[in-house]
Amino acid sequence: QSYALDFSTQFIRGTWTACYNSSMRNGPHIPPPVHSIFCDCMIDKGRVYFRSEENIRNYADNATEVWTNIANDCNYELSQKNKPTHA
Repeated sequence: QSYALDFSTQFIRGTWTACYNSSMRNGPHIPPPVHSIFCDCMIDKGRVYFRSEENIRNYADNATEVWTNIANDCNYELSQKNKPTHA
């Protein structure tokens, strides 16, 4: 999978950290590695969708809705990866 390169390391790190802290607050019973995987997914999908930091900053209209949809996609993907194979 290819990702846009128009994101600074600082931006990625800050966004990932905000995601992780929020995820830990909202799901304290979930093991920390799961939060890490979730936020990796959020960053990966966000980079594909927005293509650049500038696009994220200029996307005021429905950014919350977009990030919520990305979170839903990542939660679904995680649930599928953790699904028992003998179910």
